[in-house]
This record gives sequence, C-alpha cells and structure tokens, in this order.
Amino acid sequence: MIDQISPARDNPTDILRWAAIAFVIGFGIHGLDHLRRGMSASPPFIMVGGMVMAYMAGLHYWWPKMTGRMYSQWWSRLSALIIFVGFFLTFLPQFVVGYNGMPRRYHSYPPEFQVLNVMSTAGASILALGYLLPMIYLVWSLKYGAVAGPNPWPATGLEWKTDSPPPTENFLVTPEVTWEPYDFETRPDLELDHIVAGKLPAPAHGDD
Repeated sequence: MIDQISPARDNPTDILRWAAIAFVIGFGIHGLDHLRRGMSASPPFIMVGGMVMAYMAGLHYWWPKMTGRMYSQWWSRLSALIIFVGFFLTFLPQFVVGYNGMPRRYHSYPPEFQVLNVMSTAGASILALGYLLPMIYLVWSLKYGAVAGPNPWPATGLEWKTDSPPPTENFLVTPEVTWEPYDFETRPDLELDHIVAGKLPAPAHGDD
C-alpha cells in the first residue's frame, strides 16, 4: 500500500509508516516474549500494534476514496504520534511487570508494581486520545474537507482511476491497465511534473 503512493507529493504515508514501525517492533517483542512465561503484554501488543494500527492506516489511506473528501494532514500526523507514544507507554511497562513475575488479569498486585501499572494507565489514556482525534477530524472532513478528486496521493492502484467516491458500477468505462504496479515514471496522468528523464526525485533529507 505504501509502495503504491508517489514519493513526490504530500501524502498519508506518515501514519502508514508509524503503523508499520509499531507493527514490526511489536512483533519482534512478541517473539522475545516466548523466551519467558508470564508476560502480561504480548497479546495486546499484537492485537493493537498489528491489527488496530493496520486498520487505522487503511482507513486513512482509503478515506478520500470512500468519502470524496480530504482530512487534515496535520491532525492525522499528530494523531499518529500520540497513538505511537501511548501504545508503547501502555504496553512496555506490562512486559517489565510480567518479566518480574506479575501474572495477567490480576486486579491487585504487590506495591512494587504500582508505578509501572500507573504508567500503563497513563499510556492507555494517551492512546485513547490518539484514537479519539481521528473520529473528530474524519467526521469534520465529511462536510469541510477539501474535495479529494480521483487520485489525491497520487497512487498507482486501479481504484484510483475512478471517481471518489466511486459510482455504483465502480468504473463508468472499463479501464485498461498499461502500467506496472509501481510505475511512477511513465504515468503522465499522475501529474508528477518534476519527474524528468524517467527518474524519480532524490529522497528528501532524512528519508534516505
């Protein structure tokens, strides 16, 4: 999904990258979890870090196609950062208490685990704020968001060749696919004017 978005235009890859990074880190920690029994955070790490963040990334990617409206890039990036911080603040302390012998699903625990559990509670509150923000700016975009157009990113997937939102038949005319899946160099319809002589632009500072 990320690879099909042009690197040459402002796009939603910030939140997609945050989701991908959180998923990879979470899956790695999940693997380490099997080295010791009693961990408290491994299942939520996979469910939230893998499934929920992937859902949020997909929702932001296809929102303009589903609704025909753009959401705020600034608020979406802020939300991604808050979710990222809240996610790890919620679950990393649970790995520590699990490693030190605290079982899961206990409503009371020894005093030495108090600080770490309070940290998890604070992280969960931050995580909830991060999930609340998209509900606000996505709903706001339905009325006040800029018109998205068929391909706002621009991306090379076939779904971006039809209107946003798509008509009942998806395509008014059957499309002809004459390009490769990740072809940005020979696609004048993407309006990437700064792609010269068949070469993509150099990565921006910090992206290489």
